[in-house]
Amino acid sequence: MADQTISESYKDVCGKHGIRINLFVLENLQKMSTTSPCLKLAGNSKQGGCHKLCDDDVFALSKCLHSNRTVTALDLSYNNVGDRGAGHLADLLEVGNQEEVSYEPGLDSALLYLDLTFNNIGAKGAELLSIRLKVCQKRWSRILNPTSSCDLCSNRVSHDGALYLASVLKEKTAIEILNLSINCIEDIGAGYLSDAMSRLSVCTNNIRTQGLCSLAQALKNNPTLTHLYIWGNHPKEPAFRELISSGRLPPQNTDVESYEQDGHVFLAEAFHGLRKSLYQADGNVTDATVGSASDGPPEDQPQR
Repeated sequence: MADQTISESYKDVCGKHGIRINLFVLENLQKMSTTSPCLKLAGNSKQGGCHKLCDDDVFALSKCLHSNRTVTALDLSYNNVGDRGAGHLADLLEVGNQEEVSYEPGLDSALLYLDLTFNNIGAKGAELLSIRLKVCQKRWSRILNPTSSCDLCSNRVSHDGALYLASVLKEKTAIEILNLSINCIEDIGAGYLSDAMSRLSVCTNNIRTQGLCSLAQALKNNPTLTHLYIWGNHPKEPAFRELISSGRLPPQNTDVESYEQDGHVFLAEAFHGLRKSLYQADGNVTDATVGSASDGPPEDQPQR
């Protein structure tokens, strides 16, 4: 497989394992430059013949990338990747770790950036990825920039998945930004994550007063937590007062702002989003906003 192109390797893996070739994947592999660091396979692509990737597609793709030293960024957003696919990607991350496995030059993955937003990853997939992040963190801490991110926006991560992630991220790790917007971690998950990150987006996660108060308390007790994005949950006035009284949430570091109506304090949406790096096809890196604004106020919130 070493003398093959990555597209030829992909066809061979599919044939060997009885997997139907995804023409969208194949076409993009064929178009890849030998020096391109970014492989974009987003399921919302306007490219003709785009077919969303499933777990079998991810298995075949991960096998091809095991020995690839060029691709450092993989965009799998807006696909149908589930827990099994997350497991295949976790295996791919393991191959790239030089501290825990025997290292042979040319036989390890160079993958450093993985976008899994808008997929179907649940608690089991989050657990598998968390285990691998824990193993790989020493390697990544030497390679990644100081504000590396883990983006699992719009999957099926519950409070169990939040627990697995928190158990890893509370340890020394290169990852400082966690985007779990549009999942379902609820109050329990918010509690797990409250002291795990420096930049945390948990928009639209069915978090209520208890979970938001945990996050507010973390702002008071955890000096490393500097950015917090919570719009789209179910806050009540006690949570508002806790967040405001923390005194540690500058307007530019959150997506909410307080206002008073009829003698009561409410939160309104502020259009500030979590920043993350996006890899371009030419290898350049640009910033984009994640944790996007919702279409309207959350439940129990009057329109401002």
